[in-house]
Amino acid sequence: MKAVHNVFGEETKNILTDPLANADDVRDSLHGKIAKFLRGARFHFDEAKAGAASNLYRIFKNHDLGLSRASYAVQSTKMNALFSEMEKDEVKKNIAELGMEDTFKALKKAQDDFENLYSEKVEAEAESKETGPVGELIQPVRQDIFYVLTMLEIMERVKPEDFTDVINKVNELVVEMGGKARARNNRKNEDDEIGQHNE
Repeated sequence: MKAVHNVFGEETKNILTDPLANADDVRDSLHGKIAKFLRGARFHFDEAKAGAASNLYRIFKNHDLGLSRASYAVQSTKMNALFSEMEKDEVKKNIAELGMEDTFKALKKAQDDFENLYSEKVEAEAESKETGPVGELIQPVRQDIFYVLTMLEIMERVKPEDFTDVINKVNELVVEMGGKARARNNRKNEDDEIGQHNE
Protein backbone atom coordinates (compact mmCIF):
# COMPACT_ATOMS: atom_id res chain seq x y z
CA MET A 1 0.00 0.00 0.00
CA LYS A 2 3.00 2.35 0.02
CA ALA A 3 2.25 3.20 -3.62
CA VAL A 4 -1.18 4.36 -2.49
CA HIS A 5 0.26 6.56 0.24
CA ASN A 6 2.85 8.05 -2.08
CA VAL A 7 0.30 8.86 -4.79
CA PHE A 8 -1.90 10.65 -2.28
CA GLY A 9 1.05 12.61 -0.88
CA GLU A 10 1.15 11.20 2.65
CA GLU A 11 4.91 11.64 2.89
CA THR A 12 5.05 15.24 1.63
CA LYS A 13 6.62 17.74 4.01
CA ASN A 14 5.96 21.36 5.00
CA ILE A 15 6.82 23.75 7.82
CA LEU A 16 4.67 21.73 10.23
CA THR A 17 6.79 18.59 9.77
CA ASP A 18 9.12 19.15 12.72
CA PRO A 19 6.38 19.89 15.31
CA LEU A 20 4.49 16.90 13.94
CA ALA A 21 7.52 14.64 14.31
CA ASN A 22 8.04 15.92 17.85
CA ALA A 23 4.42 15.22 18.76
CA ASP A 24 4.77 11.74 17.27
CA ASP A 25 7.90 11.14 19.38
CA VAL A 26 6.03 12.17 22.54
CA ARG A 27 3.16 9.73 21.98
CA ASP A 28 5.56 6.96 20.88
CA SER A 29 7.66 7.42 24.01
CA LEU A 30 4.64 7.38 26.33
CA HIS A 31 3.12 4.36 24.63
CA GLY A 32 6.41 2.47 24.83
CA LYS A 33 6.97 3.32 28.50
CA ILE A 34 3.44 2.26 29.46
CA ALA A 35 3.79 -1.03 27.59
CA LYS A 36 7.15 -1.69 29.26
CA PHE A 37 5.73 -0.92 32.70
CA LEU A 38 2.73 -3.19 32.17
CA ARG A 39 4.94 -6.01 30.95
CA GLY A 40 6.91 -5.91 34.20
CA ALA A 41 3.91 -5.27 36.45
CA ARG A 42 2.42 -8.61 35.42
CA PHE A 43 4.76 -10.12 38.01
CA HIS A 44 3.78 -7.77 40.84
CA PHE A 45 3.63 -9.45 44.28
CA ASP A 46 0.08 -8.07 44.66
CA GLU A 47 -2.16 -10.48 42.73
CA ALA A 48 -4.78 -7.82 42.00
CA LYS A 49 -2.20 -5.50 40.47
CA ALA A 50 -0.56 -8.34 38.59
CA GLY A 51 -3.94 -9.32 37.15
CA ALA A 52 -4.76 -5.74 36.16
CA ALA A 53 -1.37 -5.33 34.48
CA SER A 54 -1.79 -8.62 32.62
CA ASN A 55 -5.18 -7.53 31.30
CA LEU A 56 -3.93 -4.13 30.18
CA TYR A 57 -0.78 -5.56 28.62
CA ARG A 58 -2.89 -8.03 26.65
CA ILE A 59 -4.98 -5.13 25.32
CA PHE A 60 -1.83 -3.22 24.33
CA LYS A 61 -0.53 -6.34 22.61
CA ASN A 62 -3.79 -6.82 20.72
CA HIS A 63 -3.52 -3.26 19.43
CA ASP A 64 0.11 -3.72 18.29
CA LEU A 65 3.01 -3.11 20.65
CA GLY A 66 5.09 -1.97 17.69
CA LEU A 67 2.60 0.51 16.29
CA SER A 68 5.20 3.30 16.48
CA ARG A 69 6.73 1.79 13.34
CA ALA A 70 3.50 2.26 11.38
CA SER A 71 2.62 5.27 9.26
CA TYR A 72 1.14 8.30 10.99
CA ALA A 73 -2.41 7.50 9.89
CA VAL A 74 -2.24 3.79 10.72
CA GLN A 75 -0.76 4.53 14.14
CA SER A 76 -3.50 7.07 14.91
CA THR A 77 -6.19 4.59 13.89
CA LYS A 78 -4.73 1.93 16.17
CA MET A 79 -4.25 4.37 19.05
CA ASN A 80 -7.86 5.52 18.80
CA ALA A 81 -9.01 1.90 18.79
CA LEU A 82 -6.91 1.37 21.92
CA PHE A 83 -8.52 4.36 23.62
CA SER A 84 -11.98 3.07 22.72
CA GLU A 85 -11.20 -0.11 24.60
CA MET A 86 -9.85 1.92 27.51
CA GLU A 87 -13.36 3.34 27.98
CA LYS A 88 -14.78 -0.03 29.00
CA ASP A 89 -15.67 -0.27 32.68
CA GLU A 90 -13.59 -3.36 33.34
CA VAL A 91 -10.55 -1.77 31.73
CA LYS A 92 -11.04 1.42 33.75
CA LYS A 93 -11.00 -0.72 36.90
CA ASN A 94 -7.68 -2.21 35.84
CA ILE A 95 -6.24 1.24 35.21
CA ALA A 96 -7.46 2.44 38.61
CA GLU A 97 -6.03 -0.65 40.32
CA LEU A 98 -2.60 0.36 39.07
CA GLY A 99 -3.14 4.07 39.75
CA MET A 100 -2.47 4.92 36.11
CA GLU A 101 -5.38 7.27 35.40
CA ASP A 102 -3.12 10.30 34.89
CA THR A 103 -0.69 8.29 32.78
CA PHE A 104 -3.38 7.26 30.33
CA LYS A 105 -4.75 10.81 30.28
CA ALA A 106 -1.28 11.98 29.28
CA LEU A 107 -1.18 9.41 26.47
CA LYS A 108 -4.60 10.52 25.26
CA LYS A 109 -3.48 14.17 25.29
CA ALA A 110 -0.35 13.24 23.33
CA GLN A 111 -2.53 11.53 20.73
CA ASP A 112 -4.92 14.49 20.54
CA ASP A 113 -2.03 16.93 20.18
CA PHE A 114 -0.60 14.84 17.35
CA GLU A 115 -3.92 14.58 15.54
CA ASN A 116 -4.47 18.34 15.74
CA LEU A 117 -1.06 18.98 14.17
CA TYR A 118 -1.61 16.28 11.57
CA SER A 119 -4.96 17.82 10.58
CA GLU A 120 -3.26 21.20 10.22
CA LYS A 121 -0.57 19.59 8.06
CA VAL A 122 -3.12 17.96 5.75
CA GLU A 123 -5.15 21.16 5.45
CA ALA A 124 -2.05 23.26 4.77
CA GLU A 125 -0.91 20.89 2.03
CA ALA A 126 -4.37 20.80 0.49
CA GLU A 127 -4.55 24.60 0.43
CA SER A 128 -1.09 24.90 -1.11
CA LYS A 129 -1.82 22.35 -3.84
CA GLU A 130 -5.45 22.97 -4.69
CA THR A 131 -7.19 26.26 -5.23
CA GLY A 132 -10.30 27.34 -7.09
CA PRO A 133 -13.37 25.24 -7.99
CA VAL A 134 -11.44 21.97 -8.42
CA GLY A 135 -9.79 22.29 -5.03
CA GLU A 136 -13.15 22.99 -3.41
CA LEU A 137 -14.45 19.71 -4.83
CA ILE A 138 -11.40 17.66 -3.88
CA GLN A 139 -10.73 18.80 -0.33
CA PRO A 140 -13.97 17.48 1.29
CA VAL A 141 -13.33 13.93 0.06
CA ARG A 142 -9.55 13.84 0.62
CA GLN A 143 -9.81 12.79 4.26
CA ASP A 144 -12.48 10.16 3.51
CA ILE A 145 -10.28 8.59 0.83
CA PHE A 146 -7.30 8.65 3.15
CA TYR A 147 -9.20 6.88 5.95
CA VAL A 148 -10.50 4.22 3.56
CA LEU A 149 -6.95 3.50 2.39
CA THR A 150 -5.75 3.41 5.98
CA MET A 151 -8.39 0.89 6.99
CA LEU A 152 -7.56 -1.27 3.97
CA GLU A 153 -3.91 -1.28 5.01
CA ILE A 154 -4.83 -2.35 8.53
CA MET A 155 -7.15 -5.13 7.32
CA GLU A 156 -4.49 -6.33 4.89
CA ARG A 157 -2.13 -6.84 7.85
CA VAL A 158 -4.78 -8.55 9.97
CA LYS A 159 -6.28 -10.83 7.30
CA PRO A 160 -4.09 -10.73 4.19
CA GLU A 161 -5.81 -13.78 2.71
CA ASP A 162 -9.17 -11.94 2.66
CA PHE A 163 -7.94 -8.61 1.36
CA THR A 164 -5.19 -9.44 -1.16
CA ASP A 165 -7.50 -9.17 -4.17
CA VAL A 166 -8.99 -5.90 -2.92
CA ILE A 167 -5.57 -4.36 -2.28
CA ASN A 168 -4.31 -5.43 -5.70
CA LYS A 169 -7.33 -3.84 -7.36
CA VAL A 170 -6.90 -0.61 -5.40
CA ASN A 171 -3.23 -0.45 -6.37
CA GLU A 172 -4.18 -0.96 -10.03
CA LEU A 173 -6.67 1.90 -9.81
CA VAL A 174 -4.14 4.16 -8.13
CA VAL A 175 -1.52 3.46 -10.79
CA GLU A 176 -4.12 4.04 -13.50
CA MET A 177 -5.31 7.33 -12.01
CA GLY A 178 -1.73 8.43 -11.41
CA GLY A 179 -0.95 7.77 -15.08
CA LYS A 180 -3.97 9.79 -16.18
CA ALA A 181 -2.96 12.66 -13.93
CA ARG A 182 0.57 12.68 -15.34
CA ALA A 183 -0.84 12.59 -18.88
CA ARG A 184 -3.06 15.58 -18.13
CA ASN A 185 -0.11 17.50 -16.69
CA ASN A 186 1.99 16.67 -19.76
CA ARG A 187 -0.76 17.86 -22.09
CA LYS A 188 -1.12 21.07 -20.10
CA ASN A 189 2.62 21.69 -20.22
CA GLU A 190 2.66 21.08 -23.98
CA ASP A 191 -0.28 23.45 -24.47
CA ASP A 192 1.50 26.10 -22.39
CA GLU A 193 4.65 25.73 -24.46
CA ILE A 194 2.67 26.03 -27.70
CA GLY A 195 0.93 29.11 -26.37
CA GLN A 196 4.26 30.72 -25.49
CA HIS A 197 5.65 30.04 -28.96
CA ASN A 198 2.58 31.56 -30.58
CA GLU A 199 2.84 34.79 -28.58
